Amino acid sequence: METSVKKREWVKDAAIVFLAVLLVLTFFSNTIMNRTLPEVATAAVHEGAIVAKVRGTGTVVATGKHQVKAKETRTIRSVMVKVGQEVKAGDVLFVLGQGDETELEQAKERLRSLQTSYQKTALSAPVYDYSSYYRAIETAENNYNRALEKYLEAEAKAEETNNPVTSAAYQRWQDAKKYAERLEKDYEDEVAEKLEPLKQTIKYLEAEISQMEAETEEAVKAQEKALENAQKAYYEVLAEISEAEDTYNTAKEEYEFLLRNVDSATEAVFQDTYDAYIAAEAARDLANDKLQPALDEVTTAEINLEIARNTEAPGYTKALSDLAEAEAELAALDESTHYEEVRRAVEESDRLEAEYEKLAGTAADDLVNADYALRDADIAVVAAYDSLYAAQENNNRSAATTGVELQSIAEEIALQQEKIKSLAGDESNYITADVPGTVSTVECTAGDTVLKNALLATLEVPDMGYTLSFAVTNDQAQRLRIGDTATISNYYWGNSVTATLSTIRTDPKNQQGGKILVFDLTGDVTAGSDLTISVGQKSANYDLIVPNSAVKSDANGSFVLAVGVKSSPLGNRYTARRVSVEVLASDDSNSAVIADLANGDYVVTTSSAPVKSGDLVRLAENG
Repeated sequence: METSVKKREWVKDAAIVFLAVLLVLTFFSNTIMNRTLPEVATAAVHEGAIVAKVRGTGTVVATGKHQVKAKETRTIRSVMVKVGQEVKAGDVLFVLGQGDETELEQAKERLRSLQTSYQKTALSAPVYDYSSYYRAIETAENNYNRALEKYLEAEAKAEETNNPVTSAAYQRWQDAKKYAERLEKDYEDEVAEKLEPLKQTIKYLEAEISQMEAETEEAVKAQEKALENAQKAYYEVLAEISEAEDTYNTAKEEYEFLLRNVDSATEAVFQDTYDAYIAAEAARDLANDKLQPALDEVTTAEINLEIARNTEAPGYTKALSDLAEAEAELAALDESTHYEEVRRAVEESDRLEAEYEKLAGTAADDLVNADYALRDADIAVVAAYDSLYAAQENNNRSAATTGVELQSIAEEIALQQEKIKSLAGDESNYITADVPGTVSTVECTAGDTVLKNALLATLEVPDMGYTLSFAVTNDQAQRLRIGDTATISNYYWGNSVTATLSTIRTDPKNQQGGKILVFDLTGDVTAGSDLTISVGQKSANYDLIVPNSAVKSDANGSFVLAVGVKSSPLGNRYTARRVSVEVLASDDSNSAVIADLANGDYVVTTSSAPVKSGDLVRLAENG
C-alpha cells in the first residue's frame, strides 16, 4: 500500500516538472524565435511634396576646337607651347626650320616660269581702235540734225496752211464759197414757187412707180410659188404611182405563182393573195388617176406666171410719162437766166476748195515724210551707238579675259613667292595661333619633319563654350524641357558654374528607351572635368510618398515590402508583404508612388538579412 502511494507521488511530481518545463519553453519560444528573425527598419507612408530630379555625371567637353596644321612640308625647329597652356591669337606655337632643298629649287623654277608667262600675256594684250565707230556716230547725228530741220520747216508750213488766218488759199476759197452761196440763194428765191412743187411731184411719181413695180414683182413671186407647189405635187404623184406599181407587180407575181401551184396553198392563203392583188391593182389605178390633174395644175401655174410677168399695173405707163414731163420741166427751169451764173460760181468755189485741200494735203504729206525721215535718222543714230557699244562690250570681254589671266598669274606668282620664303627657313617662319584658347594636344616635337596639312596641335576655344552630356531614360527625359537650369553638386572650387539644358537627343546605344541630355556650361570650367548635374521640375504634391531606400526592383518591376501585423496569444507577429509600385517622381530622399497602400502603412527601408514577401520579421527598436 505504501509502495503504491509512493509511485503515484512520483508520477505527480514528474507531471508537474514536465508542465513547468513546457511552460518555460513556451514562454521563451517567442523570444528565441524573435531573435532569429531578420530585423527591419520601417517608415510610414505619407502624403507630401516631391521635387522630381534627374541626375547624371558627365565629362566637360570644349564646344570649339581649333586644329593647327602644317601649310608646307617642313622641319619643326622648336615647340613653344605645352598641353594646358593658354595662348592668345598671334602667339607663336612652333618655329619652323628650312624646307626641302629640292622643293625649294622647284618652287624657284616655277616662279621664273610664271613671271615669263605674265610678261608674254601682258605684251599680247590687244589695243582697240573705235575711231570708225565714232565717225559713223557723227555722220548719223548730222543726218538726224538735217532731218530735224526739215521736219520743223514742214511742221511750220503745215501749220500755216491749215490756219485759216494765215492761209491765202483758204481765204480765196471762203470768198468764192460765200459768193456762190449768195447767187444760189437769189436763184432759189427766183424759182422757189415753181421749183418746190416740181420736186414734190417728181418725188410722188417716183414713189408711185416704185410701188407699182413692187406690186408687179410680188404678183410674179406669188405665181412662181404656185408653180413650185404644183410641180412638187406632180412629183409626189409620180412617186406614189411608182410605189403603187411596185406593190401591184409584187402582188401580181405572188397571185400568178399560186395559180400555177394551186395545190400547194390553202384556200385561205389563196384568197388573201388574191385580195392583196386586187387591192394593189386598185391602188395603182387610183394613183394613175391623180397624174393628169397634177399635170394640169402645173400647166395652169406656168400660164399664170407668164401672164404675171407680161402684165403691167394699171396707170404704170401714165405715171412714167408724167414723171418724164416733170423732169423735163425741172430741167427747163434749171436753164433759166441766172442758173449758168450760179453754176460757174459753184464750180469756182469747188475749184478753190480743191486747190486749198491739195495745198493742205501736200503740206501734211510733207510733214509725214519729214517725220518718217526724222525717225529713220534717229534709228540710224541709235544703231551707230549700238554698234559702238557692241564692239566695246566684245572687246571688254576679251580684255577682261586677258585681265583675268594676268590676275591669275599674278596671284600664282605671289603664292609662289610666299612658298619660296617659307621654304627658305628664315627667322620669320613661325606658326602662330589664329584664335585664343588652351592647348589640348601637341602632336610633334622639335626635329620632326611634318608633311603638308599634318596636324601639329589642337586648341580649345573657350569663347565657343563647353558642354556636358549623359544618358537618361525616356521617362526622365519627358519631365524636362529645353532651357531648364541644372545644379552642379560636386564642384567646390573656382567661380560658380551654370548649366543649361540645350539639347535632348536619342541615345544611339539605346534608341528605343534612352535619351542623351546635353547641357551648355558657363563659368570657371575646364575640359576633362567630371561633373554631377541634377535638373528637375517644380515641386508637386502626391498622395503616397515612401523613402527611396524602400523601393526595390527585380525582373517583375518595382515594389516595396509593406509590414503587416497579426495578434497572437504570444504577442504581435510582423510579416513582410510585396506591393508593386509605379514611381511617379523622386527627389534626394523620397519617391512618390502609385500602389495598393494607404497613409500610415509601414514599409521596410533596411533589413539585417534578406527579406522576401511572406517572411516574418522583427521591428528594429526605433522602428
